[in-house]
Amino acid sequence: MLLLLVAWYDLNWIYPAEHDQQNEEWRAEIAGLKSPTVSQPLDQSSTGLSDNNRLGEVAGVVVDLDNATAIDLSQLEQVNLIKVVDGDTIKVDINGQIETVRLVSVDAPESVAPRQPVGCLGKESAAFLQSLMSDQSIIYLQKDETQSNRDRYGRLLRFVFLSDGRDAGLELLGAGLAEAKLYSRQPHLYWSSYQKAEAGAKNKELGIWSKESCPTPPLVSP
Repeated sequence: MLLLLVAWYDLNWIYPAEHDQQNEEWRAEIAGLKSPTVSQPLDQSSTGLSDNNRLGEVAGVVVDLDNATAIDLSQLEQVNLIKVVDGDTIKVDINGQIETVRLVSVDAPESVAPRQPVGCLGKESAAFLQSLMSDQSIIYLQKDETQSNRDRYGRLLRFVFLSDGRDAGLELLGAGLAEAKLYSRQPHLYWSSYQKAEAGAKNKELGIWSKESCPTPPLVSP
């Protein structure tokens, strides 16, 4: 009896009710997403992932959605989401000004570039980001002073957070649908978390790191 009580206490301390409820909501969301590339939640026994991971499947690719970043949204810039362009780019309305935003340090496979071929899982990456933002009319942007304000194409460089505090870039990396790339000499605020999320996806061979989905692995910047 004592051992059962201890086990119950440990589980509730590590995984509080709010976390369990959020996991159930995510499983329900993954199963019910309108995107045709998203299917039912997976049988976790066949994935090699623990019961504590939030799992889904994007175009036949196993994704681990158990990534989160603690952030105070009230300190961020609140903007209106216009649309998802591709797996690492969105358009937003900032005080009546339409801006294109590139997710900082996240490089998803190409899917809409006019002079480049569609990359492996490029469309799936875009669909995944679309699914994350399917019910997000308001999102939150964060600027990192260690990074440039805009890229060479004039796009704003920002971390993008959903209304529940999740980092969209971190979700993509954890799902194996983008690479973590540093485009400045100085690491950004979340670089260590991004590296960890990418490493986890590589170890589990998720998304672009799966030899079955993408026989030729993406080239990683030096």
